[in-house]
Amino acid sequence: MARFFLLLLLVLWTAGAAAQAQGVPEWRPPIFPVPAGAVRLEAHGVRPDTGADVAEAINTVLQGLKPGQTLMLQAGTYRLSKPVLLPSGVSLQGPQSAQGRPLATLEQDHVFGKVGLLSMGTVMNANWLSSTVRDRDIHVRAIRIRHETMGVMLRRVDDVSVEGCEFEGGMDATAMLGGRRTRVAHNLSHGTRNAAWDHWFGTEDAVVEDNIAFLANGHGILFNAVDTGNAPATSRGFTARRNIVRGQGANGVGIWVSPLGRGGGRIAGTITLEDNDIAAPQPGAHTAGILVRAGDADLVMVRHNRVAGMRGYPALAVGPYQPSEGGEDRLPARVVVEGNELQDNHVSRSGGVVRVAGVAVEVRGNRLAGNGFEGGKPAPGLTLCRRGTPAQEPVVAGCGAD
Repeated sequence: MARFFLLLLLVLWTAGAAAQAQGVPEWRPPIFPVPAGAVRLEAHGVRPDTGADVAEAINTVLQGLKPGQTLMLQAGTYRLSKPVLLPSGVSLQGPQSAQGRPLATLEQDHVFGKVGLLSMGTVMNANWLSSTVRDRDIHVRAIRIRHETMGVMLRRVDDVSVEGCEFEGGMDATAMLGGRRTRVAHNLSHGTRNAAWDHWFGTEDAVVEDNIAFLANGHGILFNAVDTGNAPATSRGFTARRNIVRGQGANGVGIWVSPLGRGGGRIAGTITLEDNDIAAPQPGAHTAGILVRAGDADLVMVRHNRVAGMRGYPALAVGPYQPSEGGEDRLPARVVVEGNELQDNHVSRSGGVVRVAGVAVEVRGNRLAGNGFEGGKPAPGLTLCRRGTPAQEPVVAGCGAD
């Protein structure tokens, strides 16, 4: 454990230096007011910084709360040997510094284990193993989580949010495994394998905004439609805006919207990706910036994003692309790709920097600079920007040019 945190401190120092070099703004989450009627954990005799395992004591207090109540932590570190389980309607919040940084830390002291394919997280909902939605109205705010598996894992929950939290290490920062009306906002993730905000089991009406992720590997934001047993699901309505992603690893994607698997899952509704900044993947890694495969979507809107430094895979692609994503041949009804900045990406000859496919396609006002193909110049007739059905018709107008 000591070695893990020594390595983590090195990762955090490196990420901080990289952030300054790349012009990433300082993380300043909003200040969250203490809810009326909040219950203070120290009033129940549970205090931080003792070195003792307090997971059971915290869960006992949580089980005694009523829907609508919030449990307030005290500044300091709480060591956990098992997940903190939030009952339906009960929220968790910590104190903040004047700059909004969380002052209370939940520390996962070992890998909690798995149930089936699911690795248990540090904060979970009480009925996470339910086959139907039983938990609602759960909010996690202003908590620092040091984790080795997942930070916040909410499964089959409606009306939830994770805001102003800081994730250190581990696998997934947050894993919203299915629910309706979810919001993941103003979080900082560093040293994680995946930020992996909002995915699995047919999530609907999800908003992921104003987050910063420094990855140790994996993906930035993932939205899909397949359950943990690879059975198909339908996800509907997803928005990702003003997020910053740095450091995705081999085969990683900055923002990935796809059913995944071969089980017939569907992405429907409106998909909006705007004002996101994806750059600086790990050296030598083959990576993609934005990949969207949402054949049942009414509208896919990709606007004003910045993608820089991708290798091998497209910087931006909407429509069928990877064979491993399944044999879906449907196309979104309308695709708008507008005002994106694509710089210094070097992709495969077949991939292209930009690939767009849809029943109706609008490509305009994008800016390309410094892009190229791995292994040198493209083959004759191959352009950096393509659109069509499926993505075969070369297009220059609206794409920009190198």
